[in-house]
Amino acid sequence: MTSDGENETLGLRGGATMKVITAKFAGKCRKCGKPFDVGEKILWERFEGARHMCCPEDAPCDPERARDDAEYNAGVADYNRWKADRAMFGDEVADALDIERELRFGSDY
Repeated sequence: MTSDGENETLGLRGGATMKVITAKFAGKCRKCGKPFDVGEKILWERFEGARHMCCPEDAPCDPERARDDAEYNAGVADYNRWKADRAMFGDEVADALDIERELRFGSDY
């Protein structure tokens, strides 16, 4: 995780980066569609948009830990990726994709 004073950047597995920012405008979470307010800490990712720090659509989340622990964020992201794969392809394919990612990128993908 890096910081530029006001915002923090979370390096996620696979090279993706999300920034923890303070919302300057009210908006809508790209994940759950629920609103967030001005001044709320949110996650922002280029080309993807903004979402809640701990979106109700995600795995259970601890907001303080999510802000400070890149490994925790990577684990939550892995779980959410597997959950999305499972919803789209079923358990067997989701597990196979998870194993393939681990073999391809190592246990720290």
